[in-house]
Amino acid sequence: TVYTCLKKIEASFELIEENGDPKITSEIQLLKASGILQSLYSVGFVGIRDKNTSSYSFCHDGRTPDKGFESNEKLLIHPCYWLGLNLNRNALAPEEAEEI
Repeated sequence: TVYTCLKKIEASFELIEENGDPKITSEIQLLKASGILQSLYSVGFVGIRDKNTSSYSFCHDGRTPDKGFESNEKLLIHPCYWLGLNLNRNALAPEEAEEI
């Protein structure tokens, strides 16, 4: 969910702030977790589940999304990144994968 993703991003911020470059630290403080998530969505890395159709929508144009994220919305890493991230192919049913 969006909530879980934001919490994981925030946890990684703590590690970066403890051990990271001050320039990177200032960038993450400026963007915040929600800005990182919006950036990942805007380049198509993650998609959001549409409650009406039960399919995932991905943005691929790099623009900032014009919608906010609700904490209970489900997210999906785009399948084209699964191999590189060593993710399981069985996360989606075949018909769901075809819709992406």
